[in-house]
Amino acid sequence: MCFNGAGVVDEIHHPGGYGNEVSTSVAALTEGVIQTMMMNKLKTMSAFLLLLSSVGGLGYHTRAAEPTEALTAKTFAQYQKQIKPQPGESRWMDVPWFLDLHEARQKAAKEGKPLFIYSSGGATGIGSC
Repeated sequence: MCFNGAGVVDEIHHPGGYGNEVSTSVAALTEGVIQTMMMNKLKTMSAFLLLLSSVGGLGYHTRAAEPTEALTAKTFAQYQKQIKPQPGESRWMDVPWFLDLHEARQKAAKEGKPLFIYSSGGATGIGSC
């Protein structure tokens, strides 16, 4: 049995070459069953997508963070001590930096050492002028 694009049932062909047309009631019943199956598939997919988007939406919302305590002079000193680099922690700070290029060139020439120039595109490491 074959269905064409309009939903009309074509003939059934037997191996012997005899063709019988399917009755209208069987064709209508078959078409109705196919439409019902398609609607069930659409409903199932719609329900699945709705469930998936709902779960995703619920997962997106997070709990609010616990309120933090107010910053006092005591807690500020504790936080500052925690984030401030400790002696020997930053080897970068142990380098003897010069802010004057002429002075740095003289010292490098005197000691026979190379000169390393650091530039940050207008803003110096000690702040912008």
